[in-house]
Amino acid sequence: MKNLDGLWRLKDNVRNKNTISCFSLYVFIDFCYFMVYNTIISMLNGNNLRRIKMNKKFKCILSILASAAIISTFSYNSIYSAEKGNTLYIASAENVSSASDFTYTTTDKKVTITGYTGSAEVVNIPFFINGYPVIAIANSAFAGNKTITKVKFLEPMKTIGYAAFSNCTSLESVELNDRLEKIESYAFSNCTNLKTINFESATVLNSIGSKAFYRCISLINASFPDSLEYINQYAFQYCSQLKSIKFNKTTSKLNTIGIGAFYFCGNLTSAIVPDSTLYLNYYSFGECYNLSDIDITTKSRYICDTAFSGTPYYSNNYTEFSRVTKACTGNQVIVSIFLNEPENDLCTWNSNRTIENKQAELDSAANYIKTQASCYGRSVNFITASKDPSLKYIYEYENNTIYAQNTSSSKEKVKMACENMSVFSDSEREKIQKKYPHHNIIYVIIIPHSYGRSFAMPSLEPSKAFVYAGYNKQSNEFAHEILHLYGAKDYYSSAASSTTYNMVKKYYSNDLFFNSNDSSVISPPQAFNVGWMNCIRNEEMNYLR
Repeated sequence: MKNLDGLWRLKDNVRNKNTISCFSLYVFIDFCYFMVYNTIISMLNGNNLRRIKMNKKFKCILSILASAAIISTFSYNSIYSAEKGNTLYIASAENVSSASDFTYTTTDKKVTITGYTGSAEVVNIPFFINGYPVIAIANSAFAGNKTITKVKFLEPMKTIGYAAFSNCTSLESVELNDRLEKIESYAFSNCTNLKTINFESATVLNSIGSKAFYRCISLINASFPDSLEYINQYAFQYCSQLKSIKFNKTTSKLNTIGIGAFYFCGNLTSAIVPDSTLYLNYYSFGECYNLSDIDITTKSRYICDTAFSGTPYYSNNYTEFSRVTKACTGNQVIVSIFLNEPENDLCTWNSNRTIENKQAELDSAANYIKTQASCYGRSVNFITASKDPSLKYIYEYENNTIYAQNTSSSKEKVKMACENMSVFSDSEREKIQKKYPHHNIIYVIIIPHSYGRSFAMPSLEPSKAFVYAGYNKQSNEFAHEILHLYGAKDYYSSAASSTTYNMVKKYYSNDLFFNSNDSSVISPPQAFNVGWMNCIRNEEMNYLR
């Protein structure tokens, strides 16, 4: 009856506390007793019922049952009253932390733990402190602690802050709660004895920060929840004992595996890349020298050429090539040339067909290429006439057949037009090159006729490689033609073999050179063609390059 006496003393103590949290506990104790008592009473009648109601032993048994329910529910946690300094504890089997061990701040009735002064090996992050929910661990709150072996996060914890538990070298086990949304950078870095962490229980976890588990050299397995979208750079770098990482292939929402996320995880032998994953950055799995099996569905996604570098998987599935043609990287200059024919209204720039609108489309194309290149870890920068007006030229042209639908005849007429344009004179070209000595020069000719064809002419002359396009061409079509200057290949049906077309349709149907629209991307084989990757998958080598 010792536990029962203690429970009722707690109940009496709670009666005397004029606080919401204490009142709630009192109501709960009474409720448990009431429910157990009345459930049994409702099943009886007559003499038995009268005898039971008068039986003190029976009431005592009910009290014990209610006590057991309370203790089993609250044994892992401490309950705090709203009265400062008054802490109520229910007995626990563990040697755990107490409320006085934490320092904290309170903002908008929510608590953030800022530090820990206790000596307990097991730390249970409480539900409440002073009646307010604990929602976050502040930056470096537990950093460098050498005593803690286990941490348990309870609801409603949402954020584990920057370096919160970094260098806690005795920490072996972490239990996450199901409301945790974010693990910040360096949160558990250099926790060299950390063996287990239940990621899968954090069912709303959205992101794991940079180097969050850097050098957790004892961590063996990691199973991630479907909610996880971002594993940031170097998150699990040098987790040398990590043997497996698990995602649900079809239901996971994972979007990005960052630079070096699993770099040098030497014991990793297999991995699943969910279908939802769009970005695999530099060295995502680099130097995982035992990684030979990766379950990855080929589809429109961005895979940097070193994503699997140094793994058996890479050597078995990719072929490297030395590039011959110039890559679409570094500094680029776009010279805008607008042709005008005053005698033909269809070929005249006017209020409905403005030069400013087309220049804006061209700028948008340049930004698109820059963004796509960055997805493969490459840098390309454009200077256009919007930034330097001296790069804009306007010429009048007197032969409206330049927009002929036949590509070969249009090319000949464009060549003839170029002969009379000063922008292509030796002196003008030298002037531009002198102004931008470290840039590649691209010329884009645009006519106002809506039926104008678009094509690239990279072989005309290296210093005069240009794009020709009609007014109806949009920014993605400008990007399409500009990238042709760097080796991009058309994958649509009339320009590709049936084998190539069917392969692209199956795996890369959103590639800009297969289906040009606002959501088009540059697929890995096309990235190889324009110099953003130096390798290509073996199965694609003979068809897509």
